Amino acid sequence: MIEKIYTIPVNEVFTAKPCSCPLCAMKERFEQDRIDYVLGPALMEPDVRTATNEKGFCPRHYAMLFNSHKNSVGLGLLTNTYIETVQKKLSGGMRHRSDKDLAAALEKMNSSCFICDQLNFTMDRYIDVIYWQYANDKDFRQLFREQDGFCLEHFRQLCARAKKGLPGKMKGEFMNDLCNVQSRKLAELQADVDWFTKKFDYRYKDEPWNNSKDAVQRSIQFLKGKVELN
Repeated sequence: MIEKIYTIPVNEVFTAKPCSCPLCAMKERFEQDRIDYVLGPALMEPDVRTATNEKGFCPRHYAMLFNSHKNSVGLGLLTNTYIETVQKKLSGGMRHRSDKDLAAALEKMNSSCFICDQLNFTMDRYIDVIYWQYANDKDFRQLFREQDGFCLEHFRQLCARAKKGLPGKMKGEFMNDLCNVQSRKLAELQADVDWFTKKFDYRYKDEPWNNSKDAVQRSIQFLKGKVELN
């Protein structure tokens, strides 16, 4: 396969053929890298601290920062200066804005996240790289056809940007391969879930479970991406 600095993260995950969405695997890697960065080198970078004070973190990434238990003091410092920023905005807002304006400002603050912004930008670039490799690297095209499927959100993103991201002659081939990968995985999951439900029927109680014991969990994670299931 073609090896360039920007293809390495994509090649590593696609070659590993994770039994879940490869884009989810890349997302998880990048998120963990950002968690380590925010609680490490970023604490000493004034421009990053300015950005984290302004944007804060979404509930998911705040929980990941806390649950990492890697730098409780650092997370405390980030939280302290973020609270100061929020307090200043609210103090100024309550003096000069209507209740509607203040609510809009609060909504904007509550919907921003330093890690989400970086994650969204990077995932868009990963998709661009996938298109480029599919169009220019026959080995990657074959590897793409051998994947185990994509979660519905990343499947949607790959479909939505294919027209813009691929040459016209490649778009049809890409969409055909993408849909074949997806249909194959959906058929496999549906068969496993169907058998899982049948095992609760007395007529099938002595039959083997085959690959169905965790079929519901695997299906949820395939449909909705990597989610924590207890």
